[in-house]
Amino acid sequence: MATFRPHRSQRRAWKRNADLRIETGPPTIDRRRLDLYHRYHAFRADQKGWPRTEKSAGDYRLSFLQNPIPALEIAMWEGEELRAVVLTDVTPNVVSGVYHYHDPALADRSLGTYCMLHTLDLARSLGKRWAYFGFYVAGCGSLAYKARFRPCEVMGPDGEWRDFEPPGG
Repeated sequence: MATFRPHRSQRRAWKRNADLRIETGPPTIDRRRLDLYHRYHAFRADQKGWPRTEKSAGDYRLSFLQNPIPALEIAMWEGEELRAVVLTDVTPNVVSGVYHYHDPALADRSLGTYCMLHTLDLARSLGKRWAYFGFYVAGCGSLAYKARFRPCEVMGPDGEWRDFEPPGG
């Protein structure tokens, strides 16, 4: 975490989205969040073959809001339009990126990268030693983005953490 330095395309994503208003607070649910969540998932279903699902307000609450671990949401706004949401857990040493979703119509803004950079920024601002982005599965296109935030570590089958360099990376 302390040695992470964004590479060129990550710095461009940060600058490209500098106009967004960032609000950090407890996770919440409303019509704007559910609508954005559903648009994001419909796009991913078409683009990557994700299963089509509709999460009700109750499902969203159960998945992301009813949490025994302290949690924070990073909401990214362009004027009155919600553009992205990052849901995190905050533990004594780690900010864990639980989930993020963003406006699929704004692919040119690299909002997914911007979400990840804000997860790292949150960890840094809270004095956490690590930011955790969840499982990385080699060969899984939906999880490949995680390996672009280096240096990073992966846990081996023996339970030991090791520096990670993706194949061809």
